[in-house]
Amino acid sequence: MCGRAVLPDKAFDYVSLLPEDFGLRDGENTHPIGSLDRLPASYISYNVAPTDKLPVIMNTEATAVQLMNWKYDMKIKGKMIPLFNSKIEQAEKKNAYFRYDLQERRCVVLIKGFYEWVKQDPADKKTQKQPVFIHLAHSTIMPLAGIYKMNEDGKRGCSIITTSPVERLEKVHTRMPYILQPAAILDYLSPRLDHDQEMVLDWLNLNRIDNESIKYYPVDQDVGKVANNAPELLKACTALFDF
Repeated sequence: MCGRAVLPDKAFDYVSLLPEDFGLRDGENTHPIGSLDRLPASYISYNVAPTDKLPVIMNTEATAVQLMNWKYDMKIKGKMIPLFNSKIEQAEKKNAYFRYDLQERRCVVLIKGFYEWVKQDPADKKTQKQPVFIHLAHSTIMPLAGIYKMNEDGKRGCSIITTSPVERLEKVHTRMPYILQPAAILDYLSPRLDHDQEMVLDWLNLNRIDNESIKYYPVDQDVGKVANNAPELLKACTALFDF
């Protein structure tokens, strides 16, 4: 987790979370969010997969939303691997690859929610899997803690930080993205957290979303194909089994 996301599809979604003069970058143009009637087409997707683009706010440019590749290149055993998710537990290890990034290159990834697949029988590889859409109860944007770097292709890419799930998601998956309290996202990008890993980790522990703020419901199997990308993917359906 997280492996498939849905992006906000209305300009108002961003206005409800950020100051109206906050910028939204579209290519070489930056628009005040409060002046937008609709989002650029590049910002709308109902089925984002790793290596696609996600809207983010970087700590080094914490006044604008911009698109960034969901891809964080890491050389492992001589092979370049695109890491999409990064376990928060790794940050506590001395040689963790993202210790520096957590202090110097933080970003908030802004999504509407994400898909996950519930297994009917986790012990059976051939078991039925029911896709669900996970979202926040009181916010149209789900902000995720992330890190970023310059990839081998010369473009910035990001990785979503993951953690152990809140109780409500334990039956869904063993991991979940580090979902931030919406009102606190600019604090995650604040320079006061720079250069101090322990302070960042303490801040994250205090500002993770609570169990009651998360909801989910079953959606159609069509979400499993990346080529499918339409608002209808978010429609609730009858589950294949009880969970």
